[in-house]
Amino acid sequence: FPPVCEWFGVRFVCQMSHGVAFPLAFLGPFLGPFIIFMGHFAYLLPFYFTLNALILGNRQEAEWIMRSALLKSMVISGVAEIFWSTLCWQLSHRSCGILTLAAAFLQSLQMFCAFFGPYDALGAFALQCATQLLMIPVAQIGAQHTLKQGISPARYKIIAWLLSVVLAIVLLLFPNLVCFWLVLPCVVLPYTMLGILLTARSFPTATKPQSASKTSSGASNGVSAVSATAAAGFGVLGLLSGTIGEALTDSATTLALRSELKAGNSELALANHVTVLSSMSLAFWTQSKSERSTQKQVLCMLLWAGCQVFRIAALPYLGKQDTGQSRFVALAAMVFLDKYTGPLGSASLDSALLAVLYHGRCNKGLPETVLWTMRTAVARMERPICQLIMLHASLDVETLSLIFTFMTSVGVLAVLQLYDGRTKVD
Repeated sequence: FPPVCEWFGVRFVCQMSHGVAFPLAFLGPFLGPFIIFMGHFAYLLPFYFTLNALILGNRQEAEWIMRSALLKSMVISGVAEIFWSTLCWQLSHRSCGILTLAAAFLQSLQMFCAFFGPYDALGAFALQCATQLLMIPVAQIGAQHTLKQGISPARYKIIAWLLSVVLAIVLLLFPNLVCFWLVLPCVVLPYTMLGILLTARSFPTATKPQSASKTSSGASNGVSAVSATAAAGFGVLGLLSGTIGEALTDSATTLALRSELKAGNSELALANHVTVLSSMSLAFWTQSKSERSTQKQVLCMLLWAGCQVFRIAALPYLGKQDTGQSRFVALAAMVFLDKYTGPLGSASLDSALLAVLYHGRCNKGLPETVLWTMRTAVARMERPICQLIMLHASLDVETLSLIFTFMTSVGVLAVLQLYDGRTKVD
């Protein structure tokens, strides 16, 4: 498969990227962070921009089809990404660039069908699945960067949040400008930029794709292994608990805003996005000051847990149909606290999980890239799965969110205190 990727279209891509190779060369050291940023931006853009654009453009049926296809494909691609990391396949940067440009083409085709038709559930699902499956090898580069640095990638994800929210605010402020030619560049440009960067001729060449053969240590070549005990702890905290509590409340809020937007009321959604922009900007500054301090990470996790309890208590106010200010006040308070403490809590969770991997390294065990890929895949699937369930069934969101929030906060606090103590003793 890798040689095929190198052959088909590689000459054209190299010629196309040759003219932009020099200005993109300075991004070489930042390839990992840039891939993390672009991957999270591509994940957020449909929910903040594309789906809302279809609603505002009177394409509500297409919006429903795309939303359903997007949520289902995220689940499938998450499972496929875990399988890919288990096999430890690595493609060259140039191969990943070709796959990214192919994903850009599929996204442009999907936007055309969504705005002009024909657009059915099967075709939308096939296009979404193909796009996300093509991006799996690219995401592995970002995962390897995170494991190498040992630092949470939260700051790069926060920047992706900020850019997505800015586009959403512009969309709501100028709904009359919504059209295919406005949406297409916003959706396709991230894939195109990343594809050109990866295939630029002056960019350092990646190592040759490695086979899935194992070394005597039980891990893939160049990949650290983790003991069974550490892997079990990682699985309980990062996979079974994770941020599911936050995802449940987020999904309930998202569906409430979707109902308002479909009814022609954009004020609530606009207030949500403006609040997100301010709180995420503050979160970016706070996270950059606390990423290497265990005590500050403990404080961030406590703030996150307290915020989830407050959001659960305020959630019923979003369902009220009155025209007063209580809904706006409840939404503003929920969103500001969530989007401020959410990235901080996620960063604390990442730090705890990375500490488990680091202190659990051994000569024979499960490759840590597999575990981290499982975590990132599950994190992307949490909200789609919650939304899919809530679209078709009723859940006791408040109780479930409290249970998962308690599990995550207690687990993270225990891990941070345990390994911080070990570090001081060492």
